[in-house]
Amino acid sequence: MYIVKSVNVMLDHVEKGDEVSYGKQLTFVHRPEAFEPASRRLLELLLNTRREYQSMYRALTDKNYYYSLPQFTIGAAVELEGGLLDSVFEMFKGTDVESRGAGAVSLLEEDPKLRLRVEDAEGGARLSLEDMAHMIRVDTARHTYLMSDNTMLRCTPAFAKKLLPLMNSLEKAPLTLDANSMGTFCSAVLPAIRDEVTVLDDKDTLSRFIPDDCTPCFRFDLRDDVLECRLTFRYGDTEFRPGAHGSYHRDALIENQAEQLVRAHFEPTSANGVYASIGMTEPADFLLDTVPQFQALGEVYLTGRLQNLEVRPTAPVLGVSVSGGSLLLNLDTGDFPAQ
Repeated sequence: MYIVKSVNVMLDHVEKGDEVSYGKQLTFVHRPEAFEPASRRLLELLLNTRREYQSMYRALTDKNYYYSLPQFTIGAAVELEGGLLDSVFEMFKGTDVESRGAGAVSLLEEDPKLRLRVEDAEGGARLSLEDMAHMIRVDTARHTYLMSDNTMLRCTPAFAKKLLPLMNSLEKAPLTLDANSMGTFCSAVLPAIRDEVTVLDDKDTLSRFIPDDCTPCFRFDLRDDVLECRLTFRYGDTEFRPGAHGSYHRDALIENQAEQLVRAHFEPTSANGVYASIGMTEPADFLLDTVPQFQALGEVYLTGRLQNLEVRPTAPVLGVSVSGGSLLLNLDTGDFPAQ
C-alpha cells in the first residue's frame, strides 16, 4: 500500500491523465478506470467536490466580492462535513472503514440506544443522557451522526426530530428542572421519546411528576345569539378552570391541546375559562361540523337551548339552461341527501 501525501495533487494527476511513479514498483496512468470500483466512486466524489468549490471560488473572485474563499486544497486527509459527509457515508454505509488511530469503524444507519437518567434534585429532578459523554455528534443539513470509538451511526429523521432538542439541552451537562417544568416534561416530552430511550430511574423519581388522568370538558351554550364555550379540566372528582391550581399533577399537554382547539373557534372573555364566538351566524352548522373535534379530545355538554335548536336544511334548487339546442337540468339537493 502506498500512502498518498496530497489528495489535491493526485486529483490534478487524474484530471490531466498523468503517468506518475510511486516508488520503484508502482507506475501507472492516472485514469478513473485504473482504480478499483470503491476507490473510483470516492475519487469521483472528491473531483466533483473540488470542481464545485472552484466554481464558487471563481464566481466570487470574478465579481470582486468583499470577501473570497481560499483556494481549494486537500492534503493527506480530507475533512468530512456537510454534503461530503452525507455522500461518503451513503457510499460506504453497512461496511467497516479504517480510521486513523481508531482501527475499523462501522458505518451503520440506525438509531443509538440512549439512556436517560432521572435523579432527585431540590424542588424537582435532574436529567442527564449518560451516553452523550462518550459520543461525538455531527449535524449536516440533512442528517445527524453520532460516533463512538468504533461505530458511526446515522440517525433516522424521526429519531433526530424527537431527540435533538433533548440532546441539545443535555449533551454538555445535566439539566435540573423544577416541579412545574418536570410536570410539563412528563406530559409533553416523555411520551414522545419513551420508545427511543431507556429511562434509568432508580428512586422512582418520575412518579412524583407523572400527570394524573385529565378529561377536558367543553360546555356549550347559546346566549343572545352568541355561542359560548366553558372549558374545564376534570381530575378525579374535581374540575379546574384553565390556570387554576390544585393538588393534582396537571397534564400540560392535554390542557394545552384543549385550549388551542377552543381558541381556534372562540375568543376569550373576561371570565376565566369562558369563550365566546365572534361573527358565528349559524351555530347549528358549528354543532354539526365542528363539535366532533371537541368530542374526540374530551367530553361535550350542550344546554337545553342548543339541544332544541332547529336545523333547517337548505332547500333543493333546480336550474334550467339551453346549450346547443339541448335543455340542461342542474339539480342542487342542498343539505338533503342526493338519494
